[in-house]
Amino acid sequence: MRVKFWGTRGSIPTPEPTAMRYGGDTSCVEIRAGSTLLILDAGTGIRKLGYTLMSDPFFKGKGYIFLSHFHWDHIQGIPFFQPGFVPGNEFSIHGAFKVDSRLEDALRGQMGSLYFPVKMSDMPSSVHFIELLEETITLGDCIVTSRFLNHPQGAFGYRVEDENAVVAYATDNEPWPDRHKDQKLHELAQDADLLIMDAQFTPEDYEAHRGWGHSTWRDCVEVAKAAGVKMLCLFHHDPYREDDVIDQYLELARREFPNTIAASRELTLELPMEDRLTPRPLPDAKPVPRSGPIEKRAEGPDTSGGSWKPEGRDVGAVLFIGSPPNLSLLNSRVFHEAVLSKLKPSQRRVVLDMEALAYIDSAGIGSLALLFEALKKKGLELALCNVSKAILGVLDITRFTTIIKVFNSADDAARI
Repeated sequence: MRVKFWGTRGSIPTPEPTAMRYGGDTSCVEIRAGSTLLILDAGTGIRKLGYTLMSDPFFKGKGYIFLSHFHWDHIQGIPFFQPGFVPGNEFSIHGAFKVDSRLEDALRGQMGSLYFPVKMSDMPSSVHFIELLEETITLGDCIVTSRFLNHPQGAFGYRVEDENAVVAYATDNEPWPDRHKDQKLHELAQDADLLIMDAQFTPEDYEAHRGWGHSTWRDCVEVAKAAGVKMLCLFHHDPYREDDVIDQYLELARREFPNTIAASRELTLELPMEDRLTPRPLPDAKPVPRSGPIEKRAEGPDTSGGSWKPEGRDVGAVLFIGSPPNLSLLNSRVFHEAVLSKLKPSQRRVVLDMEALAYIDSAGIGSLALLFEALKKKGLELALCNVSKAILGVLDITRFTTIIKVFNSADDAARI
């Protein structure tokens, strides 16, 4: 596995002489695993990566882009990514699912006429938008796992592994005040060959920036030690941090974790080959069944008509619907019409009882969103009850709980 840094800076590009050694472009990391190209974040660094790909004989016109989040320093290079303007090329852009903001809208919006002269729809390459939950997917020669990190408006960290090495990518993360919540970060980093982690602040200036969503070099060292990583890479350098200053806190980090480096402009790492034929599982992590992007929910059995019919029970102004075995079944016109046909004029709320549901994936989340919209058009409210702790966590991460009420029990949900 080869890792190359094209953008190492956080917040805003710094094209100054005193920042050229560690780099002035914003976040972008290239990973090559066999014939698979993965790109972590699309800050201004992706511009030069794209320029290089245009003459790369090993680049076959296909790649996977994983965005940690949608802040400008992680997406602002997309309009200048040359391979995106080549007919026949194909890119899948992955990002976190958010019920109140869509990945495609966020990226097309920054190329709107108010901000940029070329629309994303004018890019002749084929672009797919894949919205992720916390899950594990297989792409070419790689397995990619996503986990939620602590950052304003949210961010995803990624664990990329092939048969030879593991890379953990955890930029734009602030340690939780209650440190046991950092378990997801440790899951990503566990036994990684390389941990790339946000080190924008020093311990001394962190207090003045608490809540901004970034870590210190000392936080990075603590995670590297606890997770047993082989190499730590300090990343997302502060735009006001000159090269000589980064040298100073890199030396401090090395005193506590000797195998520490700092991400620098076009730094390339060839991770060592090991006698490991299968990817190492995350501790206590179970792969989530893959359902594809929300716009393409047709994987698996045909659900256009739906083999499961809603069995509703009336409670005053509330209609209760039992949970289907697969929430993807909610994504059908037949189901929506069946629900609406059971409503009485006095009923104002439809409650989905999720007691029997074991997990929820991106298809299920998308189906909930469609049901919510279908009911909203009729002036009706969608609510949930008997939601497991695990599913509630997914609903919180995707911000679903900001638009849909969640009740502890059916009795609570029955009260209008």
